[in-house]
Formats: sequence, structure tokens, C-alpha cells
Amino acid sequence: MNAQAGRRSAKTSTVNGKAARGKYPTQRDVWIGLSDSILCSFHQNTWKRPGRSCSKLMLKVTGSVNIVSHSANLQVTAILDFEHEEVQRAVRAMSQPGQTGRSFLRKAHLALSETILPVYSVDEWQPASKTLQEKRASCSQRMACLEAIARAASIPTRVRVLFVRGSFWYPRFRFSRWFIPKRILLLWPQFLLEQAWVDFDELHGAPAQLAAAAPRGFRNDGESLFEAVRNMPVDFLGKTCGLACAKPEHDLSRFVLKDAGFFDIRDDVFRKFGSFQHTLRGRLFELVFDGRKSS
Repeated sequence: MNAQAGRRSAKTSTVNGKAARGKYPTQRDVWIGLSDSILCSFHQNTWKRPGRSCSKLMLKVTGSVNIVSHSANLQVTAILDFEHEEVQRAVRAMSQPGQTGRSFLRKAHLALSETILPVYSVDEWQPASKTLQEKRASCSQRMACLEAIARAASIPTRVRVLFVRGSFWYPRFRFSRWFIPKRILLLWPQFLLEQAWVDFDELHGAPAQLAAAAPRGFRNDGESLFEAVRNMPVDFLGKTCGLACAKPEHDLSRFVLKDAGFFDIRDDVFRKFGSFQHTLRGRLFELVFDGRKSS
């Protein structure tokens, strides 16, 4: 993918392998879409599935209600196991009365940044509950954890699938580049807030706002991607290109080889494309670097 391909425009992308255009890809099922204003009054709703009983945290919401087609974006998965008590406990701790969806996600992101040690790991199938329990995780694992927390709070999520040049990670592995493949699968989350999809890199501000405040671009040689979105553009989609306030180094779209579109369910991406973990190089990487502090 060239530097133009990731820009937000009326281009056709794919959703779960099918062509789609615009912000709202069509889904089969229907759920009740919530407004961005969340009143965090909790109650337990015990419900049953065939063969088991579950206790699920529910949120009362205020504001207008819309019918939108995004039930898959709230689904419990092996990775996004938000019915687990560990995730439910985190949601209760991060929630406040009258909180908007965006402010909730900002608080959740900051809490994960502060409480979970950034380490190298290639286990893409690690459940969010395990990340919260162990308090050690990679960028990808923490993004998955944030997705799970969002879904637990009835905020729909999905991921954009990007194939990124391995050279993007070279600054972290100056003397061990052999372990880095030529391209790496990167899942970039989106969250449905006020009926529009918001990229992970825009949770704390618009690209122009972040670019104006950032003295430099993201170099991938210090803090991780997960932390960096708080105070600088981490722009794989070319949003800062052409902004008067932006520097050329803010635009990271030069590292993107391919945009494979949107997937409603993170787990489906790894089922379709596989993961670095299950390659020979990935296993060797795991032996050498797994668990090491990354920033």
C-alpha cells in the first residue's frame, strides 16, 4: 500500500472479506445502539445459554437510542472474553456516573497504560482476562484488552487489518533484525462512539490536535504504540499528510504494505491470516524475547 492508500476517503474497503463503502458496513444481526452518554449504574443480570449459566454486567444508559446493525461488534470471543470477572471488575473500577463513551475509553486506556507492564509477546490469542491478571502484555494484547473492556461497556468495536513493514520495528531490534519478518500483521481497533467509528489513535484527540502538540513523530524506539497515542499522532492511515501543523515524520503510512479492511471480530483475523507466533521465526522470537520489557 502506498502513502495514499490509507487516507480516509470514500474508497471501498472490505469488512470480513466482503466489499463495503463508508462508515457503516452492513451486518446481519441487529442490536440496540447506545448513545455516547453512559450512566454507570450497575446491576447483575443472570442469564442462561445451553449448558451453562452466566452473570453479565449490564449498563443503564441515558440519551437517544438507535437501531444499528452491529451485534457482531459486541460479541464475546476467545480473546475478548469480557464476561470474565476480571474484565467486569476492571469496567466497574473505571466507570463513573454521567461518563461518556469516549471519556470512559480514555480512562480505560490510561489505566491499562499505567497498570500493565509493556513486554514483548507474540501470543495473539491471549485472552483479555489473562492480560489483566498477569499485568504484563504486548501492544497488541493491550489493544485487545481495551476492546474487551469497551464491549463490556456496550461500546461496539472492530479492527482494521494492516500489513506493516517489518522495518517499522527495526529501531527496537537494532542488533537482532533477523527475528523480524518483512511484514507484520497489525490490528488497529476502532470504537463506535456517537454513531461514528473512531480509530484507536484518535481516542485522545484529532490528528491535527495531536500533531500540533507533538514536537516529533513516533519513532518506535522508546514508549510503545499503545502509550504513544496519548500525546502524539500514530498515523498509519495518512491522516496528517497535508496538515499545516504536521511534520512529515508524523505520517507513518509509508510503512503500510496493505490494508486488508475491517473485521468485526479480532479472532477471525488470526483464523484467516494466521499469526507470527505460529511461524518458525515467531517461535524463536518467543524463546529469546518473550516477557522482556519493551519500553
